Amino acid sequence: CLDEGWVELAAEALPSPIRLADSELPQLTPDQARAVEVLDAAGSGFSTHLLQGVTGSGKTEVYLRAIAKAVAQGGQVLLLVPEIGLTPQLLDRVRERFGGSQSDNQVVDGYHSGLNDAARGQVWLRAASGRLPIVVGTRSAALLPMPRLALIIVDEEHDTSFKQQDGLRYSARDVAVLRGSRENAPVILGSATPSLETLQRVQAQRYSLLRLPRRVRSVDPPRLQLLDVRGQPFQQGLAPALVSAIERHLQAGGQVLQDQTALENPEAAMEAKEILQSVGLGEYAASDAAIAGSTPPQGNGGEYEQYYAKYSRSSELACSPDVSPEFRRRWSRFTDPDL
Repeated sequence: CLDEGWVELAAEALPSPIRLADSELPQLTPDQARAVEVLDAAGSGFSTHLLQGVTGSGKTEVYLRAIAKAVAQGGQVLLLVPEIGLTPQLLDRVRERFGGSQSDNQVVDGYHSGLNDAARGQVWLRAASGRLPIVVGTRSAALLPMPRLALIIVDEEHDTSFKQQDGLRYSARDVAVLRGSRENAPVILGSATPSLETLQRVQAQRYSLLRLPRRVRSVDPPRLQLLDVRGQPFQQGLAPALVSAIERHLQAGGQVLQDQTALENPEAAMEAKEILQSVGLGEYAASDAAIAGSTPPQGNGGEYEQYYAKYSRSSELACSPDVSPEFRRRWSRFTDPDL
């Protein structure tokens, strides 16, 4: 076909990301500047860095500076996030910096299970051919073939969502570090609350530690308040002080997010009762089932002390060597809705 002129060979130009002048970039804080300086000094070979920064400290800006350097040198970048819900937000931020819209995403694209097979296949092919410089994806993206891989970033590295629990079991964070080692690419692990494994490797000097201890623009952290609700009447499980705060915030035009345990329902109470009775702990069945399956009782401080004492006792029993592993498994699943 080539000899007869039916097919012509042409070199396809690789997409070029937008390159902003230094004057157009956000000004780095001293902590961010030190982190970027250390990453630059580490070079393009394999090294692993823990970027530990409080919420709002500007970890993403450090990511973007590292991405810009890797892409400018002709490399590809893999940016991993723990959940699909975080992908659009970070994807938009990267696109804003480097270009590529939803309709023309030549420079940056996402890869996660929320895409249909055709879309995932297109991202896979472009990444494998080296025509996609930047990929933002969830844990499955850790396995994407990228022939010019020059940088791997794992945001929220402590998140257990990076662990595949069924089928082929793996930790995307650990896969990222292994890929960086084998492909001679630096790895950045970002977190406000690093995992114990990562902290141990920092202590063993296998990873370097970069700290961002202060928020950008000196924004104050959220204020936490612990309410003493002993002896107070509840309204649908809410203390009067909490109801008052909710009403005040709503009247001011704000929004309220209330986190309630998934165990506040009759079915959960019955299951707790069955669990306790099944292992000969019937003396705790009625009281502890009511404790776990309903809101705290109203009354004086003595009733509250009895309430929490009973719940603590049932939790201690779950850890006792006298009960079977099946009981401990069922009780753990009952008391922790995430299990």
